[in-house]
Amino acid sequence: MFEDLQIQESQVPSLSEFRETVNTLKDFEEAAIIKLLYLGAFRCSEVVTKITPWELAHQASKPYGKAMHCSFTDYTINGKKEKVLLMRSLVAKRFKKPKNEGEKSKVVWKTVALPCSKKYEPWVLDLLYFIRKQAEKHKRDPAWRWNHGLRLDMTRMTLQNIVKRNLKIFYPTIHPRSLRHFRTNHLILNYHFNPYEAASYLGWSLKTSFAGTAIPTSMLDVYSHPSWQSYVKKMFTPIETFTKAP
Repeated sequence: MFEDLQIQESQVPSLSEFRETVNTLKDFEEAAIIKLLYLGAFRCSEVVTKITPWELAHQASKPYGKAMHCSFTDYTINGKKEKVLLMRSLVAKRFKKPKNEGEKSKVVWKTVALPCSKKYEPWVLDLLYFIRKQAEKHKRDPAWRWNHGLRLDMTRMTLQNIVKRNLKIFYPTIHPRSLRHFRTNHLILNYHFNPYEAASYLGWSLKTSFAGTAIPTSMLDVYSHPSWQSYVKKMFTPIETFTKAP
C-alpha cells in the first residue's frame, strides 16, 4: 500500500551499504548502541535512562528508557521453532499528560520483534552480547535484571555524540533520528512492510501510518491495535537476500 507514496531514497543509504558501514566500526559497545537505535527504530528518549538538568527544568524530554525491557519468545515458521527477541518500549511522541486531576497519563507501547539467528538478523547477536556486558557491569547491583540490559545509562546528548562520532565521516548530516529514518525506509523497501505493519513496528498511530492513502482513518486507532505478530514473518528473510553482492 506504499506504492503510491513518494520515498526519498536518495537521502537514505541502501540496507547493504549501511550495514557494511556499521560493521567497520571498531568500538563494539558504541557499534552495538547504534545497532540498537537502528534495529528498534527508537528515538533517543525511548532508550536512555537519564536527562540533563536543562531538560528537567524545561520538561524538554523524559527518560522513557527506564521503562524499556526485553524478553524472548518462540515463533514457528516453516515448521521450525525459532527464538525471537522482543524489545518493548514506550512511544515518546504518544505520551499524553492527564488533563484533569486524578487522571493517569496515557501511554502507548510498541514491541519490536527480531529473529535471534545470524541467518536472519546477525546484529541481534551483538545486542545479546551487549546485554551480557551490561550484566558484568551491574553484577553488584541487586536491582538490575537482564531484561533491563538494553536500557542506556546515559543522556540524549551522550547518545547523539556516540552516533555522530562514529558515523559523521560517512554521513555528514547524521543524527540519531537518521537511524530511525533509515530503518523505516529499509522496512518498506526491503521487507515490504505495509502501513499497518509499519505502525506496529514504529509505534505510529494508524492515522499517521495510513495518511495519504485515501483510507478513512478516524476510528482506526480506536478499534485496531497492531502487534508484532502482524509483521514478524517478514523478518525471517535471510539477510543475504539484501547484502549479497550481485
